[in-house]
Amino acid sequence: MSIESSPVKDHPFYQGLHRGHLLYLRCDACNRALPYGASLCPRCPESSIRWESSAGRGQVRARVTFHRSHREDLPAPYDVVVVQLDEGVRLLGRLSPVAKSVKAEARVRAQIDHGDLAFVAE
Repeated sequence: MSIESSPVKDHPFYQGLHRGHLLYLRCDACNRALPYGASLCPRCPESSIRWESSAGRGQVRARVTFHRSHREDLPAPYDVVVVQLDEGVRLLGRLSPVAKSVKAEARVRAQIDHGDLAFVAE
């Protein structure tokens, strides 16, 4: 299922990807970067949160290779990484096929192509 045909297409994160921006959440009161999916800041529950653009750079914390595909447009094998963005939040993302040599602790940057997010070596 593509993002265009799924109900998440209206979510700010995916709208940002379609505009070529990687977004993350930040608390208006304490300026803390918040995990994806947060609806409030754990330090400032009365404050509001906002979406901000990330520079898209970070460090790989974990990597896994999937040998079975769950999407027609993503043939197996493919790699998924947990990236600690420089802004402080962690994000799951696909590792670009051209970045096969990337290991844990490696520096990566986001690459957004037609709303599709992948990470490549920095």
